[in-house]
Amino acid sequence: MADKANSACPQAWRVAKSLSEKILAQGKNGAWSPACVASLLTIVRKGASGATCRELDMLLGDGDMFSERDPFGIELERNWGYDGYDASTATAAWLSRSASPSEAFLHECDKCSVHVSIDDLADPRVSQRVTDWIAEQTHGLLSPSIELSPVALACLVSALYMKDAWADPFDGESTKVETFHAKNGDVQAAFMRGKRDCAVIVENGRVAFLLPLSSGAGVCFVLPSGEDDHIDDALGLFERLSHGEGEWEPVDLGIPRFECESTLSDVCSLLKAAGVSTATAMELTPMVGVEGTPTQIVHGAKFAVDENGVEAGAYTVMVAVAGLPPENPPEPRKITLDRPFYAALVSRTGVPLFVASVALPSVDVQER
Repeated sequence: MADKANSACPQAWRVAKSLSEKILAQGKNGAWSPACVASLLTIVRKGASGATCRELDMLLGDGDMFSERDPFGIELERNWGYDGYDASTATAAWLSRSASPSEAFLHECDKCSVHVSIDDLADPRVSQRVTDWIAEQTHGLLSPSIELSPVALACLVSALYMKDAWADPFDGESTKVETFHAKNGDVQAAFMRGKRDCAVIVENGRVAFLLPLSSGAGVCFVLPSGEDDHIDDALGLFERLSHGEGEWEPVDLGIPRFECESTLSDVCSLLKAAGVSTATAMELTPMVGVEGTPTQIVHGAKFAVDENGVEAGAYTVMVAVAGLPPENPPEPRKITLDRPFYAALVSRTGVPLFVASVALPSVDVQER
């Protein structure tokens, strides 16, 4: 990618590699944001102690993404040509009046621009504020119904949003209805068509390429070698493309419009499987003043691609103690994503903002 990576980049990739295989089931559409989850866990680590702190250290690795002014490399720069570009990331904390956060934790939150509210978390208006905050941060793309338990001590929320155009937008007049070979049978889908210069990696029967966005970010695609391929195979190719690997060559592209959305209601179980054994009862003494608090984490994400570009949003909510959110150039290489594939949105610094599994493209087959 265009810019130098920072500490957020390796941390987000570590989270992506630890959880993607557990999150993105084969044969189904799905999306999640490693960057959003890593952002929340970084703040959780600042409020953790004992085994929880050690296990999050193992998961996230060294460094502190919040030491960077723009950890994900998504801040708007004046020289970008796309007026509609919009991206933001934010983290906020709501603490119960009965919690006893340490001064050190509150200081860390202040350093990281994490807004902290001290509230009566049993008040339904606080739950509504959390819901409204997520909707505002994701520009209405996601609006989960948050209902905090009367005995909740803390609610931490991270959100991430990005809207960007292709560096070279697709012509809607070239979009054609073609056949997509889904796992359960062929379906008709609208394929965006066009010739572009892309970074391409062809390896072990897999084809991977990066399609640039106006901001210097890009969307990576991997067409697997067959049904036995897993997301872990794609992640390695995503990371290499995001670090500038691949041969730039002309490509005759066929990409179906797609939209993937997921809600993960039990991220703690996934974290336990990834080595955070205390995930369901974290030691958060610096954050809430109580040891071994029951903890639940929910994550939601949406990732959509069309002729104009990409729009994606995500949130991650952690509640300590009982509160649970519900829910004549060379001949171009021809690449047509006409069977299940993987996609990732990476920032200009190489951070994996979103990862998706596309088992079925958008059902809207109208040509534009």
